[in-house]
Amino acid sequence: SSKDLGRACLLYLSGRFDMRFIHLVRDARGVVFSRSKTKPREEFVRERPDFATRAERWPDRKRARPAGFTYRRWMAFNTAILTVGVTRWRRRYRLVRYERLAAEPERVMAELRDWLGLDVQVATADTAVDAHNIGGNRMRFKPVTGVRVDDEWRRSLGRGPRVLYALYGVPLVAALCNMVARRHPAPPTHGS
Repeated sequence: SSKDLGRACLLYLSGRFDMRFIHLVRDARGVVFSRSKTKPREEFVRERPDFATRAERWPDRKRARPAGFTYRRWMAFNTAILTVGVTRWRRRYRLVRYERLAAEPERVMAELRDWLGLDVQVATADTAVDAHNIGGNRMRFKPVTGVRVDDEWRRSLGRGPRVLYALYGVPLVAALCNMVARRHPAPPTHGS
């Protein structure tokens, strides 16, 4: 797995791999809310003891990212991947919404398995996993005991970030949906 579009493009262009691209996208407002939280240094050290020596140099709390910075980064990153996916990778590309994966993990994983042509059984959401190699935040180092939708942002995201999303996010999402609709009769989103 990788979050690096450049690396994915190079591997694809090498022609040495039969690649498929699964683009997992979380609602930008959820990303902004998550990145706006601060966290005491002690919690990082408790969760990851191997960070103890490095953590001494960190500020006392994790610095929250401004909403505008996070929205711009989310938009640039996801626009680039979606554009390459729809225009270059075409049928080798699949867009999966995080919210749908978390709400219906068995169903979405079965759809992906079928799309990939895999004849394997997918573990159920309640199967514990010690660790995985999918990039993400610090939660990936905790054992997975279940899958659930994290939509705290719906209740707790402030007015400012919501206005920023209305100004930047809504027009971008609409433009991207139009681009996908022009290229494919049915958008590759695995449902709504």
